[in-house]
Amino acid sequence: MVTEDGSVIEEPGLAMRHRSADSWSRRSLILLFLPVPATALTGLATLAVSGNLLLPFERVITLEGKTAWEGR
Repeated sequence: MVTEDGSVIEEPGLAMRHRSADSWSRRSLILLFLPVPATALTGLATLAVSGNLLLPFERVITLEGKTAWEGR
């Protein structure tokens, strides 16, 4: 481009960076690790809907008794 006083000004160039083939992109990492939280959330939702979410924290009741064979 030429200015009014006759000097030439160059326009800025556009440099593009190329991705290296061996680097992980953000999209590939998301697609790789997305099933883990999705599975956990699906499991929690299923347990909550069925009413079994707190089942592992309930008391365990142990019953002891004798059978007829133990007395002989």
